[in-house]
Amino acid sequence: MTNADNQFLTRIGPGTPMGDLLRQYWVPALQSTDLPAPDGAPLRVRLLGENLVAFRNTEGRVGLLNHVCPHRCASLFFARNEENGLRCLYHGWKFDIEGRCVDIPNEPPGSKLTEQIRVTGYPCVEKKGIVWAYLGPNRDNPPPLPELGWALVEPMRRGALRYQRACNWLQAMEGDFDSSHLSFLHLALDPKLQGTAENPQAGIDYYRNLARMDKQPLLEVQDTDVGVVYGARRDAEPGKFYWRVTQFMLPFYTSVPGFGGKNRDKVWVPLDDEHTMVWIASGRKRSISAASKTSRPSRTPRCRRAWGRSATARRNILAHRMRPLCACAAGLSTRPRRWRKIKSRTGSKILNSTANTATSCCSAKTIHGSNITW
Repeated sequence: MTNADNQFLTRIGPGTPMGDLLRQYWVPALQSTDLPAPDGAPLRVRLLGENLVAFRNTEGRVGLLNHVCPHRCASLFFARNEENGLRCLYHGWKFDIEGRCVDIPNEPPGSKLTEQIRVTGYPCVEKKGIVWAYLGPNRDNPPPLPELGWALVEPMRRGALRYQRACNWLQAMEGDFDSSHLSFLHLALDPKLQGTAENPQAGIDYYRNLARMDKQPLLEVQDTDVGVVYGARRDAEPGKFYWRVTQFMLPFYTSVPGFGGKNRDKVWVPLDDEHTMVWIASGRKRSISAASKTSRPSRTPRCRRAWGRSATARRNILAHRMRPLCACAAGLSTRPRRWRKIKSRTGSKILNSTANTATSCCSAKTIHGSNITW
């Protein structure tokens, strides 16, 4: 691939070929909980290289506007959200969720200046706890929302994790559905820690060691109506193969098989050319209620899996899974191997891992409630 090809595929700002393509699709921009109440504080959002501001108006509808007031270029992030519109803090110009100027208080009665003023506004649809935005040119007649399984269920029936990566969206997404790197990146380099593929129990270590033993998977690719699907075949027991089937759906959805038999659905939303918001969108078999969460006993985890363990254990394991990928590339495990109890400054017991750590050259951080701050 030439540098020109790379630029063509990875740049997503307004007016770029890939940016124009992505703007033909609805983009999951926010979760409903990011804008919890009508007339609440506006929220900064960066999406497809554009600096925007999101808000929930008095009627509960969501608006997504260019953050620059067209009068004196003040940011509408500092505007007052009141009476179904954002009122600029500088001179009081007010804009509704469609970007129309509805009030200029320092103009005389009968002035028609409001009819000439408009800020860029993008249509938003809120469904099942997700706020979708359409940044394309056909805003009066946008396409229908994508009918993806995880997006059609209630919020308590799917994963709610989002995290930001400081890298290009396409390069990150390509690495997610690459089956070849399983033979290297996700395995311990010490042979003593790799176990044996002859173990008859088909668990996580069994499949990981199949990937370790067969480092040259045979790939079979098939185009679909919405993208592409491919299978990576590795040798298993005599006369058997281990298949990993991965899907890509336009424009930025992936479904990657997990070792436990359940696919991991992800959404790779470009914030700009150097930052990506990753949504973990896999569905759950049953709802997770607040009562069921509090009813779980708090105990020290005895394995690497944290679900069903104490809240502190889940946070610690999540933090290790969110560690930069270069730690894995250096041959260091990103999951804790041993746990010990320590005391915080307040005397309460918390959990700490004694797993290896490394200084990273890349970054990944968990986002709670908002996209990257510009």
